[in-house]
Amino acid sequence: MFPKTKLNAYAKLMGLSTVELEEFARRTAALIQKKQQHQIITKNVILNSLFILEDIKGKNKRIENNVPLINYGNIQKAETIKFAPKILELHAQGMGGKRIAKHLKLNHRVKISPSSVFKLIRLNENEWTL
Repeated sequence: MFPKTKLNAYAKLMGLSTVELEEFARRTAALIQKKQQHQIITKNVILNSLFILEDIKGKNKRIENNVPLINYGNIQKAETIKFAPKILELHAQGMGGKRIAKHLKLNHRVKISPSSVFKLIRLNENEWTL
């Protein structure tokens, strides 16, 4: 693709490592080729490559903080989604579903059913264990 010096310069300019820059270039090229098959290359296609860049940067932040992604399944209640990290953190500390629901009701004034708590815990039990 580019010589190492140019690759390092572009990576530094974008705030990425060389591996991340290569991943960005590969994914952006795939996006443009896909759109080119349908002969639809517009400004939006180019701007969508910025979302690829943001995804790569966000992935690094999650890895640095060691925070796994939360699987919500088909949970749609806004309060459950908002307090999901707190629910999983309390479960990792050893609390059960009913006790977590009671804790959220008393300390945060949010009513989340124990069944929703159990469902969220079950969906994420592999990522959020002690």
